Amino acid sequence: MSTAKQPNSFPLRMPEDLRTRIEARAASTNRSSNAEIVVMLTAMLDAESELAAVPTDVLVPAALKRLGSTVQIIVTPDVAKTAGIEQSPAPKKRKG
Repeated sequence: MSTAKQPNSFPLRMPEDLRTRIEARAASTNRSSNAEIVVMLTAMLDAESELAAVPTDVLVPAALKRLGSTVQIIVTPDVAKTAGIEQSPAPKKRKG
């Protein structure tokens, strides 16, 4: 095998355990390690660009549901003012 760099080559240093995982995945898909890395990077970048188009109010609840988690967001008056969020006035307490 030639040691000359191919066009578009990209030397990549990675932990040995990652290399082992990539080699195992490449073997299971009948690809070279290089081809498997290209497929994985392409899929990740495509998914990232698709996710960018998903509104946050849809994406966050879906992610939380998948993780089996919940979140409660509390917006304090000072944060609301900074973010330009209008808040309803606090209910008045009744004198008793």
